[in-house]
Amino acid sequence: MAKVSILMNGFNSEKYLRNAIDSVYAQTFEDWIIVFIDNCSTDDTENIVRSYDKKIKYYKTKKKLNLGSARNYGLKFCKSNFLAFLDTDDIWDNKKLEKQINAIDKNTALVYSSVITIDSKGKKLWKTRVSKHPCFTSLLKRYDINMQSVLLNTEMIKSKLMFNEKLSYCPDYDLFMNLAAKKLEFKSINDPLVSYRLHIDSLSSKTRSIQVKEIYTVIKSLKKKYPSLYKHHKALIKKTLFKTKILFQAKYLLKDENFFAASKSYFKLSNFHLKYLLISIILFFPLLNRVMYNLILKKIL
Repeated sequence: MAKVSILMNGFNSEKYLRNAIDSVYAQTFEDWIIVFIDNCSTDDTENIVRSYDKKIKYYKTKKKLNLGSARNYGLKFCKSNFLAFLDTDDIWDNKKLEKQINAIDKNTALVYSSVITIDSKGKKLWKTRVSKHPCFTSLLKRYDINMQSVLLNTEMIKSKLMFNEKLSYCPDYDLFMNLAAKKLEFKSINDPLVSYRLHIDSLSSKTRSIQVKEIYTVIKSLKKKYPSLYKHHKALIKKTLFKTKILFQAKYLLKDENFFAASKSYFKLSNFHLKYLLISIILFFPLLNRVMYNLILKKIL
């Protein structure tokens, strides 16, 4: 049995698939296996996956599943001590697994890293920063876990490893926030070990408003499930719910190109981060808002 199972979920993912898989085969740590779940693709995804050797196990769903259900389906075939995730349009640094295996121990539930966001052509756009001491509090203030950068200690969290199948776009947020709420130990690595691709066809760029809505749902469920934790973090949770609610409103205002109303929404968040004030200013001016939104803001909001 391989030490690390790598769960890949794909649907019509032929465009960048070889780049993603090749980045796993380039790993300096070699004791791994890929569990590939084909979510009813109709393109060349299956042929690409099957062109590799036996280190990739290919499974195809009987019907199209949402992301939470697809991940749970894949978990049935992941039997290793550690579990990692890779989307079909992203790329791992060749020392990703090596650095994380060296960092994790029996008391660590999860280790993750910073990532570099790239565009459709692979050009570097920006690098994320991660908390030095990640915990429930830090993740409430600023959620900085990119799914592709995670390595999970499955032996430690086996009974807790299940994705919420009601969530279509952020079941990972629900899982990791629940693990953090249970006060399990997380570690972070500041080195960017993943290149996260942002492009017009990516899930994240199509569904940001739904993501915000689901994040709001997850935080509300945490409030109900952990009353003592809520009591201790009451002010912070209320602040996070407020922020998420305003972001949710702003997304729909932008969708309707109601830039002035969206500007006022982002201004309400200016105390959280300077970027929201800058976005508010850009969206406020009629001569700038439509052009700047289409050229820049539409890609990142």
